[in-house]
Amino acid sequence: MTASKEKILRVCEYCGKSFYAQKSTTRYCSKQCNSYAYKAARRKEKIKMAETMSQRKASEKSMSEILAKEYLTIHEVAILLGLSKQTIYNMVYSGKLRASKITSRLSFIRKRDVDYLVDSLPYTKKDSLTNPQTNNGASPTSSEVVKELPVPEYYSAKEIAEVHHTYDTAIYEIAKKTKISRISIQGRVYWNKKEVDDYFAKQTPDPTITEWMSVMDIQQKYCMTKNAVYSFVNHNAIPRKMEGNFVLYSKRHVEMAKGETVENTLYYSIPEAMKLYGLSQDQIYKRIKKYGIEKVKIGKYIKISKRDLEKAIGKPTVI
Repeated sequence: MTASKEKILRVCEYCGKSFYAQKSTTRYCSKQCNSYAYKAARRKEKIKMAETMSQRKASEKSMSEILAKEYLTIHEVAILLGLSKQTIYNMVYSGKLRASKITSRLSFIRKRDVDYLVDSLPYTKKDSLTNPQTNNGASPTSSEVVKELPVPEYYSAKEIAEVHHTYDTAIYEIAKKTKISRISIQGRVYWNKKEVDDYFAKQTPDPTITEWMSVMDIQQKYCMTKNAVYSFVNHNAIPRKMEGNFVLYSKRHVEMAKGETVENTLYYSIPEAMKLYGLSQDQIYKRIKKYGIEKVKIGKYIKISKRDLEKAIGKPTVI
């Protein structure tokens, strides 16, 4: 908009002072107010983004806790399925979902009953495009059509649970994080067999790990709350595996992270080596590569052999 010769009386949107402007679109009385307003708007955007990220992390943490349980409350089932509590109650009252009433105010639903509900009520179209016929000339039911359709390159959710020893709804959680191909046949979802196998192959725990601990084992041994256990295993990247509906964690890695094993006396962490030898992180890594110093990954941390390091560059001089 071109400037007018007449002065226009306006009020600054930042400081609230009155001023004369040459354009009707001018919003601030000075460049300083304009700059302050821009910075305030940017600050609000950052705060909103931080709050959104915090809510997302809290939601993911809540979901991981729900998935680790065998028995769920009505509220937890509603979160798991993305429905309202009243909808879950309606399913229970109609007999579609089985629930156990422990007290007048407390009810539990087994996770496998939720999985059974999802698998037992597939969505099917009323009118088939191909309208296949059975041997006696009559139109088959939707379930008969599904059974007759060959899908050799795809898994159903139930087959994934059986082959990879997990729960039936696990694939839906995995699909949110990865891009596994899927197809829909007569209302049933099938997942690409190769991509599913490749995903679980990457998730397969180290075969050298023979001892595992459940969340309850860690709680009892270290007197930790369940939330503290989840925070601890995630922070230290403890290897895990699914066994039925339960998550198990590597006992050796838990003990290493807690500083209980002998291995911690045989290795330096990178920060420890930097402090003892007065070297930078890059210098430490160059010496590891140059002298072939043994290194191991404990949780998400790299540790290097004390013996190899002392043999290569001598005993530490910085105390």
